[in-house]
Amino acid sequence: GDAAGATVYVGLEPCSHHGSTPPCADALIEAGVARAVVSMVDPTDKVNGAGIARLRQASVDVEMAGGDVERRARRANAGWLALSLLGRPHVTYKAAVSADGRTAAASGGPRWISSEESRALVHEMRAESDAVMVGSGTVLADDPLLTARDCDPPAERQPLRVVLDRRGRLPAT
Repeated sequence: GDAAGATVYVGLEPCSHHGSTPPCADALIEAGVARAVVSMVDPTDKVNGAGIARLRQASVDVEMAGGDVERRARRANAGWLALSLLGRPHVTYKAAVSADGRTAAASGGPRWISSEESRALVHEMRAESDAVMVGSGTVLADDPLLTARDCDPPAERQPLRVVLDRRGRLPAT
């Protein structure tokens, strides 16, 4: 009864089908929600507007957020969208590249070519990722930790560290 007459804000259209749980749209209706602000339509075949329709049929006022809110929701849901629509994981590629197109210092020696702000962003990205992948050349040259550090709040878990090494150049340790 605490939600009766309330406005709910959701990052994805409430589901309208039975899966491992009952439909979210039904739960909102049963809770007596008066208004729902939906960030984006769930584009999967099982929902795709049906959750919004179910809410409206139950006289719940539904507002589509649109614009920047929808764009942010698509970004926040990117992993789930890639898996459910494309059947593959969502992959983010990040590389530090100098103005002359290099990915390392011209001298070949150890030197940051990205800014402190960029490195902080990388740690935030790692904290939100399931895995971090690099090639064996990076590991042999830099011996990177590939962990999420200096995050605020601290990372709840560390990503799986994956190294691609098709020539078997890395020692087992």
